Amino acid sequence: MMSEIIIYSSNGELRVGPEDGIVDNVRSDYYGTDELKTIDRFDIDEFCMFWGCEPQSGDILDFGYWEGELYVAPVMEWRLDVVIPMLLEDVAPDEVGNATTPGELLKLANRERAFGATSKEPQKRTRK
Repeated sequence: MMSEIIIYSSNGELRVGPEDGIVDNVRSDYYGTDELKTIDRFDIDEFCMFWGCEPQSGDILDFGYWEGELYVAPVMEWRLDVVIPMLLEDVAPDEVGNATTPGELLKLANRERAFGATSKEPQKRTRK
């Protein structure tokens, strides 16, 4: 497991423990603002249940978090309207049907990024 997760935001980068989701205020960069300083902990369990993977760095919209006792849920519209379509662009069309969960889609997209297309022929992909 990685030693830390980095949560990215336009207001800073938060360094988070991968097991407990607690924000490391000393190592985080708040870009000179106080907007993110109210976040205590990120919901790593929910992220891993949704994506079916080990915790990893990502956009703040993809994580639920706590500000004291208040829980702020991840933005599902972000996941469905932005992240999943981006992943679909990185998966060979004939492999999309093999993904039955968002996590499997993420794994296929990451494999494509790491190893290139599985076929020796260049793959043509069109946007719908």
